[in-house]
Amino acid sequence: MKKLIIFIIFLLSSFLEAQSELPIVAFGGVKTGKVSDFKTFKNAGFNLSIDVYESTDDILNNLNAAEKSSVKLFIYSDSLMLFPKIVNKIKNHPAFYGTYVADEPQVNHFPMLEWRIKGIKEYDKNGKFYINLFPNYASNEQLGANSYKEYLEKFINTVPVEFISFDYYPIKNNQIEASWYENLEDIRNLSIKYNKPFWGFANSTIFQQYKNPTLGGLKLQQFSNLLYGAKGLQYFTYWTVDKEYRLKNNFQHSIVYEDGTLSPIYKLVKELNTQIHNLEWIFLRSKVTRVYHDGKTVPKGTEKLQRLPSNFSSFNSTKESILISYLETPKSEFVIVQNKDINKSITFRYQPKIAMQIINSFTGESSIISTKMINTSILPGDLLIFKKDK
Repeated sequence: MKKLIIFIIFLLSSFLEAQSELPIVAFGGVKTGKVSDFKTFKNAGFNLSIDVYESTDDILNNLNAAEKSSVKLFIYSDSLMLFPKIVNKIKNHPAFYGTYVADEPQVNHFPMLEWRIKGIKEYDKNGKFYINLFPNYASNEQLGANSYKEYLEKFINTVPVEFISFDYYPIKNNQIEASWYENLEDIRNLSIKYNKPFWGFANSTIFQQYKNPTLGGLKLQQFSNLLYGAKGLQYFTYWTVDKEYRLKNNFQHSIVYEDGTLSPIYKLVKELNTQIHNLEWIFLRSKVTRVYHDGKTVPKGTEKLQRLPSNFSSFNSTKESILISYLETPKSEFVIVQNKDINKSITFRYQPKIAMQIINSFTGESSIISTKMINTSILPGDLLIFKKDK
């Protein structure tokens, strides 16, 4: 059974063979259709935007501007949903990535979503389709199912999508929600079972109980997604929603303000996305084979690290709160440790049995470490990356 699971995990990489970079996505991207705004978007490390457009002319204007900035778009418009033949006008555009179909649908919407996708596929046989699912804290009434796992199973067995997307914004009032990691476990298991990659989210907007994003909090979200096996990273949102929506729903601002000027969050996201791009050579092609938690307590629904990783004689002897992910490529094995504290650095103590490489989590460059006992600091939400060639 273990060999079968590993084989399925390796098959997941086939979806990514043609990709040279990890999708870093804004749900609610550039609103203006201006090349300058798309260039600012690209400079923050984004390469894909998901948004709603009013008309075919609006779609084409944004596609043309996005192309000049090396950005691609997931497109939603009411007219495209009603008249799928419209996709013929955009399907061959270099900046067209695919069709955005729905956000947080209920189970009773699934047959309609299947119908929409089949309708568009009549004209765009190789099209990609984006549907984003509820998190596990949604009520059964919201889901239209008796449980979250039932909701996921019904979706994957009804709606023909190439990848799974879900949103969970885990940092409320600067505290990490208890059920987040269990949600990641459920999505990872679904991804493996059905051989479909998944995309995760980080929240980059100030609203309601979600306070001003910090670099440590953003790192915790996006790196945890990657350590669970995500093959696409999303932010909610890039562009600040309009004033009417903000007042009605107690929203403040996102990565850029409503007029397109940069908010303080832009600098944080750009810094993190630069770091992610420097490490994507690991995450884009690798397969996550195991995920563990360690520390004085572990989150519900997750697996506690019970024994030392191979090639270590000491590992986290001070019992810091960490996430540990094992990844493989055809030529290398990785053990990656994440500091789960969003505010404080930790001192991580370890001793390798053999000389191995350590990857700088900012630059992606490698160096050799010895077999001595080592104490190293891991910044809030950040990573310590070990690599061993097979």
